[in-house]
Amino acid sequence: CALPIEWSDEDERTRLLLQAVDALIDTADLVGARRALSHADRSADIAGWELRHARIAWQAGEPEESAAAAAAGLAALPGNDPELEIALRIEELRYPIRVEFDGHRAATLARIACDLADATDCRRTQAHASLGSALMLCGDPEWRHHLELAVTTAGPDRHAYFDASNALIAGLMFTDGLRDALAAADRAAREARGSGHHRWYDQFSILEHFLRLLHGECREVGFWGSHFLRPTLRTAVYLAHATAALAFADLGLHRRSRQIIATALDIPIGAAQSGRAPLDWARAEAAWLAGDATDALASVEQCLADAPPTEPTLLLARAVRGWALFDTGSRPEPIDPA
Repeated sequence: CALPIEWSDEDERTRLLLQAVDALIDTADLVGARRALSHADRSADIAGWELRHARIAWQAGEPEESAAAAAAGLAALPGNDPELEIALRIEELRYPIRVEFDGHRAATLARIACDLADATDCRRTQAHASLGSALMLCGDPEWRHHLELAVTTAGPDRHAYFDASNALIAGLMFTDGLRDALAAADRAAREARGSGHHRWYDQFSILEHFLRLLHGECREVGFWGSHFLRPTLRTAVYLAHATAALAFADLGLHRRSRQIIATALDIPIGAAQSGRAPLDWARAEAAWLAGDATDALASVEQCLADAPPTEPTLLLARAVRGWALFDTGSRPEPIDPA
């Protein structure tokens, strides 16, 4: 990232540097984004500087630092700048939604962002997407309305559209909306590929084929996995490997399945940018399909011990535990769908 040395107007310099940070974040160049931000004068725009700080920290897997930066930005807000305030509130919401899983606190904060967004017609897509995600955690059926509204109002803002689509697919996936989720994933994958957003294309392609696996399309998913998995993959890494591994396990190709899982286990969590719950679930189900109920139970326990309570694959892992317990002569426990 080439940075100018002398500027006649420090405010203009900061503004342009913050724009450069935005562009670097959008391309997932976090090293370049941090470097550019370090050259921007924080005192010239504290709230704007902390907004970028929060975004970089979140993408780098530093949620506590991201939350602290969002709080610092909100505390330093200038007079009347609703767009900046909404952007910071959306960053503030990531922690209670994705780390604390505190739906009620998140919904309270998200309604503040939504009210301001609707009143000013600023960032409505992101605000409603955040509210939808928060309501999903609360079990409030209105979650779907807000996420579908976010998808349909995104307009030319592709990143907002992809964020909202990602949340909508996740919600539909485990609320009896598999067909709708598959259609949404396919639509978003096509849009991401057509617009050159490769990281988002990877994300939606993985979700699409995970859903196809749940529909029983094992051959298609196995073929996809053979061509899709690669060392440079940087999104939903464990879910991608889990999906491909289970496709091969369902086809009886257990050696290939174990190879894929072993490869994924060597990927550090920081590089994968996600938790290992999908992989633990895949290990459990692959072991059960291969006839090893004892190994399956061990992997399920690992999944249940490490995963957050709202991890979607937990329900699938519990189902595997039930079958494995049955195979070992033990009585399966009832599965609470909640």
